[in-house]
Amino acid sequence: KKSKKTKDKQENVIILGIFLLFILAVAYLFYFMNIKPSNENAVAIVNGNEITRDELDWWYGASVLPEGRDIITKQDFLMITLIPQEVLMQKAKKEGIAVTEDEVEKLIGLFIIENGLTLNEFEEHLNSRGISINEIKKSFETRAAIIKLFEKENIYSVSEEGNFLFNPNDNAFQEYMDSLINNSNIEIFPENIYKLVLKSFEATKDK
Repeated sequence: KKSKKTKDKQENVIILGIFLLFILAVAYLFYFMNIKPSNENAVAIVNGNEITRDELDWWYGASVLPEGRDIITKQDFLMITLIPQEVLMQKAKKEGIAVTEDEVEKLIGLFIIENGLTLNEFEEHLNSRGISINEIKKSFETRAAIIKLFEKENIYSVSEEGNFLFNPNDNAFQEYMDSLINNSNIEIFPENIYKLVLKSFEATKDK
């Protein structure tokens, strides 16, 4: 009996030792080697908020015409438009800025008039690019929030027609953006921008 207890005790010690080694190995990998968890769907993280590949694809498709995509790549668009937009929207939220549906509808109406379109022509144009009227409201809601933020911060004033009017200080916008960007924590994952994702398979009779 004594021999059996000693043997059991030794086995328990061995198991405990293996477990401790496993814990130490995990700790070494994650803390000493500073390995970060994979962000497979994120193209950027701005102050803890992810910009996903799907979001980049949508905004890029809605904002950049096909004929302009050789000049402005997705990575260019992410850097010069989407990241600054995310920083501005976070600032607008922090300032308690909200946008009503009427304000969004007004901006859409002004856009349609300025481009000499009817509502039907505008919807046809959106449909040709695979965008619905409800989806495009998202971009106008963002625009409206940023306009309100600029007015509140005295960066731009806005006319009744919804156009930006520059303040006498022409550098105000750039200085404001530099300040927001410099005080933001931004990580970019360029390897995820053009990553191919297989979402479905089709069964065929081919060998």
